[in-house]
Amino acid sequence: MTGKPWPHILIVCLFLTACSGRAQAGMIGDPQMGKALFDQTTIREAPACSTCHSVTPDQVIVGPSLAGIAVRADERLPGVSPEDYLRQSITNPNEYIVDGFSPGVMYPDFRKALTEDEINNLIAYLLTLQ
Repeated sequence: MTGKPWPHILIVCLFLTACSGRAQAGMIGDPQMGKALFDQTTIREAPACSTCHSVTPDQVIVGPSLAGIAVRADERLPGVSPEDYLRQSITNPNEYIVDGFSPGVMYPDFRKALTEDEINNLIAYLLTLQ
């Protein structure tokens, strides 16, 4: 390499900054954006997650507490990744019902109310709930 390395270093730094977060951590979304979405009162025409789910252990609002969901999602359905389990739970909530809860209670149309990026952000946030 001849000349000053700064332009090359700058390009690499900019690239790494752009790719940081999701790509480096292997995340599918942005957990901070997911948390903000989770905590909203509503998401367009849909109720927000926090309307029915707590992130406090053993605190049930309408649905199960999501405290520790990252660990439970890994154990819930054999052969199904935590990401896929959470995606299924958001987009097709009656596919698997947690013991002690009734089908048909969770808002059924999050797959229509949320964009793919929003779903990915929610999943990324939920995966932080150890």
